[in-house]
Amino acid sequence: MDETTELCEFIIPNHHYLESWGDAEPKAGITSFLQPTIYPLFKTRPFQTSLLKWSGSTQDYETYFREYWTAKLGADGFNKALQDGIVENSCCNWCRFLYQVQLMRQLQLSLLIKKGTGAEVVFYEKVSIGNGSQAGNPWLQELPDPVSEQHGTTMR
Repeated sequence: MDETTELCEFIIPNHHYLESWGDAEPKAGITSFLQPTIYPLFKTRPFQTSLLKWSGSTQDYETYFREYWTAKLGADGFNKALQDGIVENSCCNWCRFLYQVQLMRQLQLSLLIKKGTGAEVVFYEKVSIGNGSQAGNPWLQELPDPVSEQHGTTMR
């Protein structure tokens, strides 16, 4: 409890990521699994469990997570995925396109035709984020972007 939570009607403490189950798709066709490495230290619960409870479910997130992935991969497949920490799925060509910078630049060039009277789409790579490899760095997220800055000038 602190001065902020004293003013709140609801306090919903969340598990630390080392206390949580989860999955992520860092790249199209690759799913990685998060497993708890420590027992929860405080009186917290995963936010996913809160969402399940608020939606009327009686399951906790760990049970939901296990049932979802066991149904998708089978019991042996799920255990292997937990052991390996990753599942490689086949993915459509459209998904792979999203992660290939060269194809994005080709699309960018093909869309920059003539200025018309209708709407115009211009793709650009954010200066601070670049290709997205450092997108998790909050400092880079907060940097002003010279292309979208509202001062009317752009730096090149």
